[in-house]
Amino acid sequence: MGIRLRYVGLVSYISQLFSVLTGTLFILLVTRNLTVGEFGEWKIASQLISYSTVISSVIPYWVTRFRARGYKSSTITGLILNIFLSMPFSTGFILAIPFLTKTLSIGSDILYIATLYVPATYLLNLLTAHAGAIHPEAVAYSSMLFEVTKLILGYILIQIFRISLSGVMIAVLLAMLIQLSFLLLLAFQDLRNPVDWEMAKKWIKMSWIQVYSAGGGMLMNLDMLLLVMLVKSEEATALFSVGLVFSALIAYSESFASGLYPKLLEKSGGIDESEETFRLSLLFATPSTLGILALSPSLLYLFKPDYVVAEHTLRVMALTGILNVLLTILNTILIGVEKKDVETTGFKELVRSNIFTVSSLLYIRSGISLPLIYIFITYVMTFLSGNNLVVWSAFLAQVGNLIATSVTLSIAYAKARKALRFKFPWSDTVRFLTASLIMVLPILSFRPMKIRDVLAVTSLGATVYFFVLYLINDWFRALVSRAYRSFTSAFLIKHK
Repeated sequence: MGIRLRYVGLVSYISQLFSVLTGTLFILLVTRNLTVGEFGEWKIASQLISYSTVISSVIPYWVTRFRARGYKSSTITGLILNIFLSMPFSTGFILAIPFLTKTLSIGSDILYIATLYVPATYLLNLLTAHAGAIHPEAVAYSSMLFEVTKLILGYILIQIFRISLSGVMIAVLLAMLIQLSFLLLLAFQDLRNPVDWEMAKKWIKMSWIQVYSAGGGMLMNLDMLLLVMLVKSEEATALFSVGLVFSALIAYSESFASGLYPKLLEKSGGIDESEETFRLSLLFATPSTLGILALSPSLLYLFKPDYVVAEHTLRVMALTGILNVLLTILNTILIGVEKKDVETTGFKELVRSNIFTVSSLLYIRSGISLPLIYIFITYVMTFLSGNNLVVWSAFLAQVGNLIATSVTLSIAYAKARKALRFKFPWSDTVRFLTASLIMVLPILSFRPMKIRDVLAVTSLGATVYFFVLYLINDWFRALVSRAYRSFTSAFLIKHK
C-alpha cells in the first residue's frame, strides 16, 4: 500500500513545489514587464481558452479509468476522438475573434495565438490521462519539464527580445508542445494498438455525464467574467487572480491523491489508502495555509507594490485552497470506488452513480458562489467607487467562492463517507495545526520584501514546523523513520 502511494504522491508534490518556484519566477517576469491592464488581458485570454477547451477532458476521463483497468487500446482510441473534438472548437474560436476583439477590448494578435492553445490542450490532456493511469509519476516529470521550458523561453522572449504579452503567450505555448512531446514518447507503445470502436461508442454513450461536468466547470469559471462585467475594470481581474500563484501552493498538496485514484480503480486500495492520503495532503497544506495567512502582504509585494492591496483577498483564497484540497480527495474517493461505468451505459444507472454526484457538486458550488458574488458586489457599488470598489469587489468575489466551497465540501464528505467507511484523521490534523501555529510565531516578526528573504523565512518556518511536529506526532515520526531506512538501504546497495 504505502510505498507506491507515498512515492507517487511525493514525486507529484515535489513537482508542484518546483512549479511554485518556477511559476513564481515566471509571474515575476510577467508582472514586472506587463502593465496591470496587460496582465488582465492575459487572464481574460486564458479564460477564453478554457471555454474552448471545456470538453477537452471528457474523453481523457474515460482513458484514465479504462487504461488503469487494463484496456490497452484506450490511449489510441481516446487520441483519435479528442483530435476530432478539438476541430470545431478551434474553428469557432477563430471565427469569434473579430467579435471578441470589439467586445473585450483585447488585441486580435493575442487571440490568434490563444487559438493555438486549443488543439494543443486537447492532445495534452489525453496524453496526460494515459500517463496518469499507468505511470502517474511521469505526469509530475512532464510538469517539471514544462515549467523549466516555460521559464527559459519566457526570459528569452520577454526580457531579451522585449516581446511583451505575445511573448508570454508564445513561451507558454511552446513549453506545452515540448511537454506534449515527452508524454507522446511515453505513450508510443500504447498508440500502436488498434482503435477499439466499440469502446469509443461506449464512451460516447456515457460522455454526456462528462459534458454535464464540463458545463459545471464552465459555470465555475464565470466568477472572473462576472466580476469584470460588474466592476468594468481589468485591475479587478488582476487583484482577483494575482494570488493564484500562492494559493496554488496549498492546492498542490492534493497531489498526494494522484496515487490514490489508480489504486482505487485497480481495486487494490481502499480505506487505509484514503486515510493516508488525507494525512499526507494535510501535512503540507496546513503549514502552507498558515504561512500564506501570515505573509500575505510580503508575498504580493514581490510582484509589485500595487498588488499589496489584495492581501485580504489572498488570505481568503488560502482558506479556500485548503478546503479544495480536502474536496479533491473526497471526489477522488467517490469516483475511484465507482464501478457502474464498467457495468453499464444506462442513463438511469449513471445518474445514480458517484460520477454524476461529483459533477453535480460543480453546479451546486456555482449556484451558490455566482449569486453571492453578484449580491456582494452590487451592494458594495452603492457606496464605493474608484480603487476602493476594485479592491473590495475582488475580495468579496473570493469570499463568495469560500462560502460555496465550504457548503460543497460538507456535501462531498457525507457522500464519500457513505461510499467508503474511512475515518478522517482528526487527531493528526490537530497536531498539524498546532505545529503550524507555533511555526507562525517566529515568522510574524519578519516582513520579507525580496525573493531571497521570502525563501529564508520560509525555510525557517518549515524547520520549526517539522521539528515541532516530529516531537508531537507519532505518525510523522514513523514516516520519517521509514524514509530514513529506505534512503540508507538504497545508499548501501548503491555502494556495495
